[in-house]
Amino acid sequence: MNFLEEPTSGQVYIDGQKLTHANKTKIIRESIS
Repeated sequence: MNFLEEPTSGQVYIDGQKLTHANKTKIIRESIS
């Protein structure tokens, strides 16, 4: 997911963590490094 389009419904999980607006930047940075 490159976030050019954001999901409008449902839930997104990355490595078992629920992706929210509050933690999106943190999770993306952790997955890149």
